[in-house]
Amino acid sequence: MQAGRRRRSILLSGAIVLSAALLTAVACAIASAQASLEDGILSLLGATDARVVHPAGARLPQSILADVRRWPEVRAATGRLAASLTVESRAGAAHGTPAVATCLGVDFTDEAPFRAVRLRDGDHPGSAGDVLLDSVTAAAWDLQPGAPLRLSGPGGVRDVRVSGVFEQQRLGPFTTTRLHVDRGLVQELASLPGELSTIALVVAEGTEIDAFCTEATARLPDPLVLEPADRVRTGFDRRVRSSRVGLAVATTMVFLACSLIVVTGMTTGVSERQRELAILRAIGATRGQLIGAQLIVGASHGAVGAVIGIPLGIALAAALAGRFSEFVPMGLVIHRTGIALAAAGAIGSGILGALWPAFAAAGIAPASAMRPYATRPSARRLRAAALIALLLMLLPLPTRFFADADQRFWSWVIIGLPGLFIGAFLAGVPVSLLVARFGAPPLARLLRLPPDLLTAALRLHPWRSGFTAGALMIGLALLVHTWSAGLAARADWLDRIQYADGFAFSPTGIPAPVVHAIDALPAVRSTTAIARLPVRIVGQQVFGLRGLSPPDTVCIGVDAETFFRMNAIEWIEGDPRTVIPRLARGEGVLVADRFLSARSIGAGDRITLGLDRAEHDFEVLGVVSSAGLELVTQLFGLGGRTGDFAISCVFLDAAAVSDRFAVRDRQLLLLGLDPQVSDEAMEADLRRVAPGVIFQSGRAITDRVREIAAASMAVRSVIAIGAMLLASMAMASIVVAGVESRRWELGIMRAVGADRPVVMRLVLGETALLSLAGCLLGTGLGAAMAWMDTFQIRDLLGVELRFMLPLRPIAGGWVILFLMTTLLVRPAARRLRQRPVAELLAGRTG
Repeated sequence: MQAGRRRRSILLSGAIVLSAALLTAVACAIASAQASLEDGILSLLGATDARVVHPAGARLPQSILADVRRWPEVRAATGRLAASLTVESRAGAAHGTPAVATCLGVDFTDEAPFRAVRLRDGDHPGSAGDVLLDSVTAAAWDLQPGAPLRLSGPGGVRDVRVSGVFEQQRLGPFTTTRLHVDRGLVQELASLPGELSTIALVVAEGTEIDAFCTEATARLPDPLVLEPADRVRTGFDRRVRSSRVGLAVATTMVFLACSLIVVTGMTTGVSERQRELAILRAIGATRGQLIGAQLIVGASHGAVGAVIGIPLGIALAAALAGRFSEFVPMGLVIHRTGIALAAAGAIGSGILGALWPAFAAAGIAPASAMRPYATRPSARRLRAAALIALLLMLLPLPTRFFADADQRFWSWVIIGLPGLFIGAFLAGVPVSLLVARFGAPPLARLLRLPPDLLTAALRLHPWRSGFTAGALMIGLALLVHTWSAGLAARADWLDRIQYADGFAFSPTGIPAPVVHAIDALPAVRSTTAIARLPVRIVGQQVFGLRGLSPPDTVCIGVDAETFFRMNAIEWIEGDPRTVIPRLARGEGVLVADRFLSARSIGAGDRITLGLDRAEHDFEVLGVVSSAGLELVTQLFGLGGRTGDFAISCVFLDAAAVSDRFAVRDRQLLLLGLDPQVSDEAMEADLRRVAPGVIFQSGRAITDRVREIAAASMAVRSVIAIGAMLLASMAMASIVVAGVESRRWELGIMRAVGADRPVVMRLVLGETALLSLAGCLLGTGLGAAMAWMDTFQIRDLLGVELRFMLPLRPIAGGWVILFLMTTLLVRPAARRLRQRPVAELLAGRTG
């Protein structure tokens, strides 16, 4: 018996250890990635104090550079031009390997005060024919300083030499080759003479940056602005805040789950030790002392979890940082807040989990506790538990009555979700009793056991049984929630998205001559160019959460007649026969269906679009489905200048975009293609006539989106199955403990002729009943969370998803849970079965 208790104590501490380790590892991994990203941003900025930019990321005339240099506050200024060019290696195994590179054209003689790069190898360029190459590409192509490269663009071809390799971290699967090239050469090859992307400034000491930027913006031609260099960090800082909120929510839910497992295990311990506790009461121990003892035990479990789990999590994060060092060149960064949350959560979960068994221990009456099954559970308490569980599970419903979407979300996270979680756990008590009543008779006949014997533990220990079923539900609930949300997103969103046949894009714009060259390709049947710029909806946050989500939306400038002829756009509101001519005249905008779903903004309403100083009011002419273009622009990385990923989009005529917001670049070209032409052939043709422009087919983008979605669901499913395994381990110990507490009864049965397998059948029968209760609870909890998700997604993202119950994954989850619990219980049950009758009869405990 004592060995069983020790094993269970190890198991309870182990659950907290794993949770603390997981959260510590996640927190440190996030901190490491953020530190590396921040270092990359600071490296990019160098010593820059402020930048002259176009608010939509468009180019500006180089003539402004001379004016800026004459400003009295400016100590140094340099102009830079970013453009996409094709680069080929002319040496080594990578000879002839083509890639689209983001080339930053700089004046190397002016760059010294800005220290924009850190050299890993080689020297800074000494002539216009020298370039700096990023370290990721240099390693992939096995290039050293002195290696020859060939650059090509709309303006021609030029051979250059790598003079140095600069530090560049890999920021994701779409990281592109990067080069620092002489600015004049980039202007020539990209056919962008006299144009810049930004002007970087270093100001005199003592200059107040924000005030200077506000005042100096008035000296610039509209719509150019002077912004502090720290503005580049805006999107990054917002993501940091968002990750902190997500980490806090995850910490709460993970350790709440741990608390429930601790409740289960310690309640079992109190039941096993009721006679021992009764003796302590009889010889003078107070209720407060018993409560304190249980809380100390719970806190000890939590402390052990923190002491072992946090170093284990740090070690795991260090291993991940080492394995993916190309993504996190700064190495391991200790997330102190995350560690504090993990420590507090571990100890708190132990204490919280000990509260119920602590009061249960204090409530033991010495006289009745000296007899094993003398006292039946209080029916009044069971009914109260069922009522409280129902009220807690209904807590999410009132959160839907808040008028503000932010209030609805936060009330769901802070009140609704924990209430639903705890209520479902508490509902395990009545559910396990119902399962024992209706499920035990047929199962007893199948196992050739007396029904009363099979249900005795569940009826006499409903709290322990109910909490065990509640612990089992956690992993299955995660699995059901994952698949319900995933299947709904695929059926109601991803599978309904329609793409163009192909896309050609360049983040720095596709010049008109290149557009004509692409249009002349034999495989291209039609083209339409679009512009993309981030704008804000003045006066309101349409999507996401204030302070955590980007305030921008995407404005897409289109040639109305061509665009809607090439794309199978679904019209939600508005008649295209009347709307398209009005859109072409610049009389209004079309909005994505997300505006209608999230904020009821539809045809006939008015919205104001702002881009820094420029603000223009528009009538909403209609509502259309636009998810395809939103995903395309996100995958291509066409974000705003602050690094935010804007949500949803509005459509405006391209001429109106040029007139109202001074944006004339066309970054994306939609292609109608001959279906007989392969993606590889089209990519080769495009590389030949449009160097520096990237091609992706609609098929490839569809496959990529589905791969990302499938990978996400797979990862979450593995986590859910891991949670099921952890809960099954806890249940195995608890079931066997229940049988251990009745071994005197089993000894009597063996003494009067019952065979040894009856013990095995009894254990497996109780396991099956508890697993069934856990499956019912987990399915209900997962379905409830998925149902609430449909409202949150509509509020925050404007995506209408149906609630879908994933029957096959649910059936698979039930089978997995039954198999896990059965396999984990069998070894302990086998040891119990092999005990002699005399040993069983000597174990009369309560």
